[in-house]
Amino acid sequence: MRDRVDAHKLGLIVGFFVAIIHLIWALLVLGGVAQGFMDWIFGLHMISNPFMVATFGWGTAIWLLIVVFVVGYILGWILAWVHNAVHQGKKKK
Repeated sequence: MRDRVDAHKLGLIVGFFVAIIHLIWALLVLGGVAQGFMDWIFGLHMISNPFMVATFGWGTAIWLLIVVFVVGYILGWILAWVHNAVHQGKKKK
């Protein structure tokens, strides 16, 4: 089955992708520029920003990366499973 997506590989790809995005966010918080960035993004959407960025904590940042990686892995795995199930259903017709 050539068109099958490897669920483990896609899970890793999605997990690392979302973890990298959140690593960038954690670095923005660490650098003290996250609040300005958030205010700018909300402003582009013509929304007042109701949120305040908390102080950076290494433990929190590490947990953030772990949690988003695991959630991303699960979502990637589910996406591959759905793709494979739909693709398999098309071949039966």
